Amino acid sequence: MMDPNLDLYKSILNLGPKDRRQRMQHLPKEELIRVKTLVGKEQWTQRLTEAVAGRDLVTLALTDPVTIQENPPLQKALLGRACYPDDENDMVRRITKGLRRSGESLISSVASFDNNTYLAITKEAWILVYCDLFYIDDNNTTLYQVYTSRLQEEELHTRSEQARGVARHYMMKLARRNAKWMIPALEELSDEELSHIEDSFSDTLHEIWKQVSHPPPTWIQHILDAQQPWGFTYYKSQGVEEKYGPTWEDTWNMIIDMPQQS
Repeated sequence: MMDPNLDLYKSILNLGPKDRRQRMQHLPKEELIRVKTLVGKEQWTQRLTEAVAGRDLVTLALTDPVTIQENPPLQKALLGRACYPDDENDMVRRITKGLRRSGESLISSVASFDNNTYLAITKEAWILVYCDLFYIDDNNTTLYQVYTSRLQEEELHTRSEQARGVARHYMMKLARRNAKWMIPALEELSDEELSHIEDSFSDTLHEIWKQVSHPPPTWIQHILDAQQPWGFTYYKSQGVEEKYGPTWEDTWNMIIDMPQQS
């Protein structure tokens, strides 16, 4: 299908911004935005194609994780996120009802949900975070299909899920954990309760969070409640014991032997 305006814009990309504006000034603003957006998407897609270079990203993540971790475009491709940033941002604004304007801001809000803000994050937004901001159109049925698939893959520990684990940065892992806690409780709410985004939904989320989140050990909670200076304390979880147990004593002795500040 012919698109003369798009072809014209592509033909003048080698010109400077001022010259391009002059050559395209006859177009209405909406049409100029359209062709710029199309060209922008093509450029982002081309860069991603060059970054992937025909490689199987799942295999690459499992055999050379550092390459994935040092390359954000490859991370996004593995997770199914939008290649073009504005596509992801538009999706996030739509699903959060304007509460958040970008994918990273949504991840940050969900990851730090227990920081006493308790934003009125929609159920669909929690699901989107669990799905790694997988890019979808305005059909939420697709979102639920992705959610179901991701749950199954996590349970089965598939190669694809292992590869996505490599691609997720720390804040995304934290946000997904929080989302996984919250979603089952949100699914029990009625449509009426879920619709109260503008008023009481934040309080509802707060109550749910108190029920589903994992509290800190009692002794840590006592320190938090006391709000007093408490010196230096360390807590060694079972996971740390299993992984670092043989070397922990040496590390602790090194901490003890550190020079004291006067």
